[in-house]
Amino acid sequence: MKTSKREALDAVFGGELSYDWYKDSDLSSTADQIVGLESDDGSIGVSALTGLRYSITDKLESGVNIGAKYAYDRTYLQTSADMTYYFTENIAIGGEVNYDDQVPHIGFFLKISN
Repeated sequence: MKTSKREALDAVFGGELSYDWYKDSDLSSTADQIVGLESDDGSIGVSALTGLRYSITDKLESGVNIGAKYAYDRTYLQTSADMTYYFTENIAIGGEVNYDDQVPHIGFFLKISN
């Protein structure tokens, strides 16, 4: 996060460790289909990414990423866009739209740094 009110564009490189829960449409009951969440050992994923971050204000940041994700015993392209609001220099919340393996995802996150 930038501490000045000046707009800034930064390049980022990073990685992620993830665990995916998914809905199984082949579940036996309607209730399980609506609220049931399944997982397996292939649900653990590792991603490497690069992207751009733009500080709109000293508290609001937007970003886009592109990278590769390995999960379910294969590697595939992953793209995302996010928006982050910083309450303090070290605590922020945000939302992300992610597209990987022909499936869009929407998520929220909490960032805590030192």
